[in-house]
Amino acid sequence: MQVQPASGEAPSALLSRILDAAIRIGRGGTLVFGVRQQRKSFPFFCQQLAILHPDAVSDRDRIERSFGPTRFIHLTRGDKLAQAVSLLKAEQSGLWHVGADGSEVERTASAQPPRYDGTAIRQWSETLAGYDTAWTGWFGAEGITPIRLTYEDLSAAPVATLRGLLDDLGLDPAAADGVTPGLRRMSDDLSQKWIRRYLAEEGS
Repeated sequence: MQVQPASGEAPSALLSRILDAAIRIGRGGTLVFGVRQQRKSFPFFCQQLAILHPDAVSDRDRIERSFGPTRFIHLTRGDKLAQAVSLLKAEQSGLWHVGADGSEVERTASAQPPRYDGTAIRQWSETLAGYDTAWTGWFGAEGITPIRLTYEDLSAAPVATLRGLLDDLGLDPAAADGVTPGLRRMSDDLSQKWIRRYLAEEGS
């Protein structure tokens, strides 16, 4: 989706048009709109909403003025080491997502063999833990009790987890029945090898 600025258009007007287009497309003909925010880019997202709503008193206020009544879902991964290994492999190989049938869904660079890097794994683990800490602090500051989901539960039982989420949102849980995940897990024997090596080298 691309929204081009009009000549002399104020930033707030352009942002408003972008938001309207995102909501219209994101709803997909339904009354429900969802947006995924990663912690790294979340401050920028809030800054843009502040341009739209300069008189709002909090991030939550700006979000709800922009999108209406909002439920917040916190999806995290408990095993930060496994997540760090997954991220490092994706960065190095350029392959981020694979379809359920094994086909490539998202690649950002030409194929390169992944290389073990204990320092990078540690840095990613610390960064990911910091993201969780930042989310917890933000939810607390905004007075939000989010619906909490884990990657582990979602990947182990996607339909059951989706049913529970729909129920929490006051929607029909049966809508999850028959849903088939379009992506498969990227973890493999190499991932486990790196995890074992890291734990051995770190003395954990």
